[in-house]
Amino acid sequence: MKAVEPDNQVPHLQITGQPEPGSLALDIRFDGTVETFIFTLGDMLACLQAAMETLNNIQTEDMD
Repeated sequence: MKAVEPDNQVPHLQITGQPEPGSLALDIRFDGTVETFIFTLGDMLACLQAAMETLNNIQTEDMD
């Protein structure tokens, strides 16, 4: 979860996650403006993408 947490603390934002086989289930609760939520969600998705790419690179290196 640390890899996908927003860089800064966002008031009224709660993110919890549960790893599942081959995926991650996220529960996102936000009580604020839609604009702030969209920005935060974009940041979180970028972090998820970076984490996935890192894991894929590690798996590829292990296969070599």
